[in-house]
Amino acid sequence: MSVLNLVSLFGIFGLCAIAWLFSENRSLRVFPWRIVSMGILLQLILGAFVFLFPLTREALQGFSNLLDGVFLAADTGANFVFGKNIVPLPTRPADVNLGYIFAFRALPTVIFFSGLMALLYNIGVIQVITNVFAKVFYAVMRLSGAEALSGAANIFVGIEAAIVVKPYLPKMTRSELCAILTCCFGTAASSTLAIYVSFLRPVFPNILGHLVSASIIAIPACFVLSKILVPETEIPHAGADS
Repeated sequence: MSVLNLVSLFGIFGLCAIAWLFSENRSLRVFPWRIVSMGILLQLILGAFVFLFPLTREALQGFSNLLDGVFLAADTGANFVFGKNIVPLPTRPADVNLGYIFAFRALPTVIFFSGLMALLYNIGVIQVITNVFAKVFYAVMRLSGAEALSGAANIFVGIEAAIVVKPYLPKMTRSELCAILTCCFGTAASSTLAIYVSFLRPVFPNILGHLVSASIIAIPACFVLSKILVPETEIPHAGADS
């Protein structure tokens, strides 16, 4: 293990300590020991799957290549509409270099990718994947069903994930609401992901795979920090049977 890896490892516990200092209830009696320990362990396991195991690494690379195809399709459509000088492609380079024009390069990709995610959500594909992650978070960290489901949805749709648990919002405790908001701000929405990829792909070809894996690993981290900041002192009723 390198020095930088040790710094990262100690940084995990350092951030937990900072969150505890600013917690609204620093009593060790309500400290979420299980969520913190299992959440950190889950992050390490997910990181190991991403970086150490060839099978999962290749699966993630395949998924990244699939999404790259989606972004290329969006660029091809924008190239057809606006022309090769504004949206150049590797197969159709620009005759005049006009630089990166955000409105014509990034926003068409955002619209296309957001529409695709909405389509997959409406036909039920996203829900199937989301439910798998929700069951993992629910079983490992003993979260309520609603916050586990919302956290899993954040991997794909960002802050719109609150809509997934909209019927439960009035009944949620402060701790549950804090967890949902933390997950919303701690991950990248599909539209934001499209912007990041558009900007960084020319200099970092594999950026998409890194961003997707970071969004997955970030969810347990969000639950850990939110539950330290606002420990659960009530009985969660929102989606307890999810």
